[in-house]
Amino acid sequence: MNIGLLMMHKFIFLITLLLFTNLFGFENNTLKVNLTGDEKTWLKANPTITLGSDEQWAPYIIKDKDGNISGYDQDIIDLINKNTGANFKIIVGSWNDILIKAKKKQIDGLSTSAIHESRKEQFNFSKVYLSSKKVLITANNNPKNINSVDDLKGKKLAYQKGNLFDENLASKYTGAILVPLSSISETLNKLIKGEVDAIIGSYTLIYLANVLDLPYIKIVDFIPNSKLDLVFSLRKDFPQALSILNKGLDSIPESEKINLKNKWFFNKSEKIISLEKNNELLLNFTKKEVQYLKEKKEIKMCVLPNWLPFEQIDKNGKHQGIGADIIELTSSLINLPITLVPTTSWPESLENIKNRKCDILPVAMEIPSRRATMNFTRPYTSEPFVIATKLDQLFVKDSKSIGNKKVGIVKGYAFVDVLKQRNPNIEIIEVKSAQEGLIKVQNKELFGYIDIMSAIGYQMQKHGMYDLKIAGKLEFDIKLSIASRNDEPLLNSIMQKSLDKISKEQLITIVQRWVEIKVDEAVDYSKVLYLSVFFIIILLLVLYKNRSINSINKKLTIANNEIFEQQKMVNKYVLIITTDLKGLITDANEAYCKVSGFAKEELIGKTHKIMRHEDTTTEVLKDIWNTIENDKTWIGELKNYTKSKKVKYFNLYIEPLYLDNKKVGYRSISEDITDKNTFEELNKYQKSILSFFDKGNTVLFKWKNDESKSIEYVSESIYKLTGYSSDEFINRNLTYSSLVDKEDLKKINLEFKKAIKKKEDYIKHEPYRIKTIKGKEKWILDSTVLLYEDGEITHYLGYMTDITEHILQQRMIFQQSRTSAIGEMIGNIAHQWRQPLSVISTVATGLKLNLALDDTFDKKDISKNLDKINKHTQHLSCTIDDFRNFFKDNLNTVEHNNLKDTIKRVRELTVDSFNSNFIEYNEDIEDVSYDYNENIFIQALLNIYNNAKDALSEKKYDRYFSIRIKKNQKEIIIKIKDNGGGIKDELIEKIFEPYFTTKHESIGTGIGLYMTNQIVTKQLNGTIVAHNVEFTHNNKEYKGVEFVVRISI
Repeated sequence: MNIGLLMMHKFIFLITLLLFTNLFGFENNTLKVNLTGDEKTWLKANPTITLGSDEQWAPYIIKDKDGNISGYDQDIIDLINKNTGANFKIIVGSWNDILIKAKKKQIDGLSTSAIHESRKEQFNFSKVYLSSKKVLITANNNPKNINSVDDLKGKKLAYQKGNLFDENLASKYTGAILVPLSSISETLNKLIKGEVDAIIGSYTLIYLANVLDLPYIKIVDFIPNSKLDLVFSLRKDFPQALSILNKGLDSIPESEKINLKNKWFFNKSEKIISLEKNNELLLNFTKKEVQYLKEKKEIKMCVLPNWLPFEQIDKNGKHQGIGADIIELTSSLINLPITLVPTTSWPESLENIKNRKCDILPVAMEIPSRRATMNFTRPYTSEPFVIATKLDQLFVKDSKSIGNKKVGIVKGYAFVDVLKQRNPNIEIIEVKSAQEGLIKVQNKELFGYIDIMSAIGYQMQKHGMYDLKIAGKLEFDIKLSIASRNDEPLLNSIMQKSLDKISKEQLITIVQRWVEIKVDEAVDYSKVLYLSVFFIIILLLVLYKNRSINSINKKLTIANNEIFEQQKMVNKYVLIITTDLKGLITDANEAYCKVSGFAKEELIGKTHKIMRHEDTTTEVLKDIWNTIENDKTWIGELKNYTKSKKVKYFNLYIEPLYLDNKKVGYRSISEDITDKNTFEELNKYQKSILSFFDKGNTVLFKWKNDESKSIEYVSESIYKLTGYSSDEFINRNLTYSSLVDKEDLKKINLEFKKAIKKKEDYIKHEPYRIKTIKGKEKWILDSTVLLYEDGEITHYLGYMTDITEHILQQRMIFQQSRTSAIGEMIGNIAHQWRQPLSVISTVATGLKLNLALDDTFDKKDISKNLDKINKHTQHLSCTIDDFRNFFKDNLNTVEHNNLKDTIKRVRELTVDSFNSNFIEYNEDIEDVSYDYNENIFIQALLNIYNNAKDALSEKKYDRYFSIRIKKNQKEIIIKIKDNGGGIKDELIEKIFEPYFTTKHESIGTGIGLYMTNQIVTKQLNGTIVAHNVEFTHNNKEYKGVEFVVRISI
């Protein structure tokens, strides 16, 4: 850039400044936030923005007797108003009333609020202005020695009832005894009296305890996963208010927020929780570290006096820059002053920390020579070293390319040693500051000045060094840490823990604030005014001359934009990779990287081997190289791996790449055909699956969801099932539903309607019957998948299996079970009738004797004896009815029954056999009614009863049997157990299998429990399990088996 052009650039800047000054004047703006024109206009139209909060939420909001508002939220709002010029105002009331007003837009939003899904339709949410954690609080003497949430097992933990957040937290500690209480004051009272061991607390509770001056409690730990973020909620139609408020929040330094938190939530005493205790918990300080800070009183700091934007000592003796902001945050976190020890140079600061006149250096680079006297934290930022030169100098690739030229570096920089190792020939000139070094480059006393990017950029902007440029980025990065004296090692761990609490976002904000500082320059407007007339005339002439070029420029701009957009589209969607003549990758575009999963940096310098699939043969590779080395294009298909080892298929076009008519490498343009190949493979796979159905016994159906339910596909196996060919169904000569039994078809259609109503995508039908071409009845089990598109059913896909043999076998087993039950019943009939018949016989014999011995009859005795005969005759009749009802073949009949009545019938059928075997019978049955087939239910239970009787009969004494029936909201639970000694563990899993028995083959058929399982699972839609149990009855220990039946209701 020549001098004339440089002057012209400066002139245009000054003229623009003058024009804006004359037209609009200067605004004396002390605000920290730059608002847009739209935001300023909106503020004028809305001078007050009202936010509501709960009047009882101290210390966030505190309302005194005069109605004045203070508290943490009010202080935050005051700072936002100060920095933005807005007027956000907080009003208070009950939270429910405030919510109603906000929803009706009687106020503009909410303070002290959290982000809730239910509020997102009406409110926008600000950035988080306070995050807090719940705390675990105990009595001051902590009698149960609770030091963390891990110690809560078996302890009484109290929380505020109705606080959903606290209730959810408390429920996680299942080992604790939870005590919900109605208010905060009751919670504190119970803790102080020792009626609970610990409580879940918050900042509000801490504040209340401090206000009430309660020295009886203390905080022992933060509760994990209890973070609560507070935000401001603003009405949806006020987006400008949200933008202004967020800018205001961003303008508040983190150190100021920490000071406000300390001010409102903690006090200086040790009564409840001091700042020291809070920091011990928050920063995980050890007791030694806490004691060190108490004894230290202050930390002394030395700095680099003139190294902005990182740090400097200004003319008022104040520490400024990135390092200063970090130290201010650190000081707030540890609650200890960090004071500046002024120095005039960096070597003086280094000497001070060596001599222990300083404790820390905020901005220091760790090198071996310093470790003898200093400890270092982990780096909190990393910056590249660059070199600044005159505009006419060439690009500097690295430090070696500087050769033996003179370069300036600030005196005392640790980087000097590193640079000398890399380039021993370089001539280093030490300077006092970055400004001095850059001036020497301007005056050609130095070839260049080396420093970090932000430091050089700051000085060039501040001092208007337009004739300098950053000529290159060197191969070094500087990593900056906080250095501390190593004779006090605790100080280093304290600094590290404090840095760990400063978030990346906070660090970025601090760095950006200093790197982007705008430098104010004094302008002599009187001189500018004299020059302005002359230069305005020249400027107008230049503008006139350039006017004819504007049209051409516009056309060129449009063309360039079109080319740029086309290149952008190519980069995004066309897969391109280039290599040198040896096959080393030199470039890969965005689309290629996205498909391959590799970053460009991971590919450059590598060969195709990094993603080559083992299926790519040596012959294929030779063919590719022979083709492209002969300046031809190779076209073909290859299979590669992505970074995550997924297989990708590509159509490739590989061609030579030329530059100035010289071949410099090769370019590959790829087309990702993975989906196409995958589809072809799936198509082959699908055909093989369909072939499986054609040759097997299972039938596959696919039909449309149209009025006629037209069939699109049916496997050829339909012929084996029905005797009809697949073509007869596809050509609509026949419908499958016409083969289904009419009663069963009604059930199937009902199942379809229920599934469609519930938007289900899968139906498993109950077994149903069809008629084949020869009129033979077959039983079918089928399942159907409902295929949806845009929420509507388009097709059904079903597969069906012939289960006729299975059904017939089930019937045979059931009949065997019934036959076995008849045998049991005959035995029961014998027991049931023996006593009544004996009574009838005795009474009849007595009457006969009286008739033979005495002619006179006592009518009362005769009547009494006849009544007795009649009573026992009726009992026999009832017994016959019970047995007859049991053997009725009404398996499909479902009626509303009461389980108490059913168990009573089972008891009547088994009472004599139980009594004759001296079995103690016990039942506990709730009054439960629901719909079921009573006869098959009785048979299922009789099998269990009879098995128990057989097992107990082998015991010599103490025979016990019990049944319990309970009902909850979801299911009926039946538990039946005995003390028969149980079943061997290796056999208990098999007892529900058909023909498996633990009895002697002469008395056991092995079908009883199998049928019970079938009845419970198939007919009653329940489950049944059996397990061995040990239990106590009448103060005696027993072992037996327990059956548990669960039936959903």
